[in-house]
Amino acid sequence: MSIDQERRQHWYAPVVHWPRVVANHRHWLLACCVTLALAFFVQGSRGLWEPDEGFYANVARDMSESGDWWVPKLNGQPFLDKPPLHVWGMAAGWRLIPGVWGLRLPNAVWFAAAALLTGALAQRLWGKRYGPRATLVYATMLLPFLAANIITPDTVLSFFVVAMAYLYWRWRSSRGAKQRLAWALATGCCAGLGILAKGPALLVFALPLLLHAVVSRRQVRFHWREFVLAGASAIVVGGSWYGWIFLDVPGAFAYIFDNQIAGRLWSSHLERNSSTWGALTTYGPVLIAGTLPWTATLTRAVRAAVSSLRKSGFKRLHTRPEALFVGLWVIAPLAVLCTARSRLPLYALPLMPAIALAIAATSSSAREQKTRWIRPRLLAIWLVLLALVKVAAVLMPTPRDSGVLAAQLSKSGVKYTTQLVLVDTKRNGLSVYGYRRLRWARFRDRPYPFFAPPTPLPDLLHSPRRDGDSLFLTNDDRAQDLLGFLGEQGEPCKVRNRFDDAVVIECGSSAHHATPTGSG
Repeated sequence: MSIDQERRQHWYAPVVHWPRVVANHRHWLLACCVTLALAFFVQGSRGLWEPDEGFYANVARDMSESGDWWVPKLNGQPFLDKPPLHVWGMAAGWRLIPGVWGLRLPNAVWFAAAALLTGALAQRLWGKRYGPRATLVYATMLLPFLAANIITPDTVLSFFVVAMAYLYWRWRSSRGAKQRLAWALATGCCAGLGILAKGPALLVFALPLLLHAVVSRRQVRFHWREFVLAGASAIVVGGSWYGWIFLDVPGAFAYIFDNQIAGRLWSSHLERNSSTWGALTTYGPVLIAGTLPWTATLTRAVRAAVSSLRKSGFKRLHTRPEALFVGLWVIAPLAVLCTARSRLPLYALPLMPAIALAIAATSSSAREQKTRWIRPRLLAIWLVLLALVKVAAVLMPTPRDSGVLAAQLSKSGVKYTTQLVLVDTKRNGLSVYGYRRLRWARFRDRPYPFFAPPTPLPDLLHSPRRDGDSLFLTNDDRAQDLLGFLGEQGEPCKVRNRFDDAVVIECGSSAHHATPTGSG
């Protein structure tokens, strides 16, 4: 048989013997199907919920339509709270499918990719049967599932954390010098992309890799050139955007240092659960409820790890590099998250791949195998519940939905070309639904420290950019005070519309004959 015939036979073999291929990989196929179904099911059917989704959707739409992919802008002003990689994905999705589906599409891809890569890492660590289980565990855990349907950079960061861990393990397992350098370079580039996803927060989850390399140095000798290459590539890739912004936008360095480093680690001015018990009240529920329906298995994994430590002690940890790797991935970042002064539940999302690995390893024990006939039924019920959660989010009325508010504004006769002044309210998602002329103003609220904070209302009233017939949009509890203030400024104003928690105030000559209307 010629070489060409052998290659042709090798190429056709999976097609000819597809039943055998499917049978050999049926668990992986099941895990992939479940993951993709959870990722894309009604992903874009829910409207944008304020405030976070409105921020990022507004920035992504502006980026896609303006063509400025380097300086993210919120309502025309620089938005430097996060680096732009996740917004780049959303902007690309907007170009592909304009609307909420396009904006949420990248999150579904990141979620599915993180789940599959978690399985690939489990297969590398322990063997073939662990891969599909780890994928299923991650995809069906409550916190990753919910986070994938919310437009934030946390799902993107979670993907790059597990990708960095996978590449590190390939680096550690390689034998040849050139291969090790190649995997070190790939690990560093992945870390750099993680920095572009959510800034220096990636370094918190790179810490376990460094600790693991140090502790397990008796088994694997890392050459200093490999670490230099990995670190340099991370700095070049991750620092590219930061260097551009520091040079192009005056004041960007001071703001980003305060917002992404000082404000998260030791300063409490961001007011994100910075109290003494903030770590317990924030991350305790996440580790319990966020790991459902696998919380009981996680508890058994923790007990088994503690029992093993008591028997063998810490001195022999290097002899179990896989368990050490997973343990450091959870413990080291969690310690940093708990001591930092800025704490939010989604900050713990990149811990979930490691927890999924631990659960998958525990669920393969002999004790778990005896009750495996129950698991498919329970998993099927849980999948139905997850699907119902997404459907309920689509059908559930909420004043935070900017899609509903945009429909109400349009129905009441507010034109898409009208300038809307958002006073002490975060409705930035309206720009996705056609209301592109948004101005952000501050009346009573203490402003969050944005790089370009909302304009004080007195300054905006005298701004040449303000239309004389613009409409003011505020929350219901602020409407009366706002009307009084506008009257003191010589602005004849009255309530034009009331929608749930939103109030539209009209000023100028048309306010004398405006008729208040409402909906919902």
